[in-house]
Amino acid sequence: MTPALLTSSPARHATNATSPRSEGREDSANWERTRRAEERLPAIPLADGMFKGRPIIHRDSRIDGGVCVGASDREAIVVDWRHANRPGLTHTLQTLYDTAVERATDDGRFRRKLALKAVFDTVKEHFTDLTPEGVDRLNQRLCAGPDQKVHLQCYIAARTGVCRHVALTCAAILERMVDNGLLFGTVSNDRNTMPGQGGHAWCRYTTSSGTVG
Repeated sequence: MTPALLTSSPARHATNATSPRSEGREDSANWERTRRAEERLPAIPLADGMFKGRPIIHRDSRIDGGVCVGASDREAIVVDWRHANRPGLTHTLQTLYDTAVERATDDGRFRRKLALKAVFDTVKEHFTDLTPEGVDRLNQRLCAGPDQKVHLQCYIAARTGVCRHVALTCAAILERMVDNGLLFGTVSNDRNTMPGQGGHAWCRYTTSSGTVG
């Protein structure tokens, strides 16, 4: 399977970038903004790598069960598959997962080579409002102030998010595919600063042979 970085931002919307990792040179999806978030967090109740009862999502952590906090104070996004399929909701993390699996299935068999594009296309098509203003309006409705925990499901249901929500959604779905034995690599959420664009979030997939896109 071709390794890939699945990425989205308000400026560029969703793109699929692949690049070889050069020896001795950090790959394009570093985690500088995650480090900055952890440096900021001592001012907030924090113990043993946990933020308000959940492990912080960083470059080499699991996605499920964790919380993604910002380098600056914004909502803290919780990913938890126990709440992935709310009754009465048309759009959930589970329905996106099911759609991606169906897209990657051909002739009754799940095709790993189709999985990354299936996840990318499913998530890209789902989020119809990719503006910071849309996220701000939703956060106001949710009463989600700085460092308040909000489930990723809220943004999925509203089809509203920026790169951090899109990347987390891709990462959560891919990690679930690994958990269910459909894929054999590892997944993480990377965040960095892009020149001229500011903060940016990535979903990083590493093949079972250790190759990173």
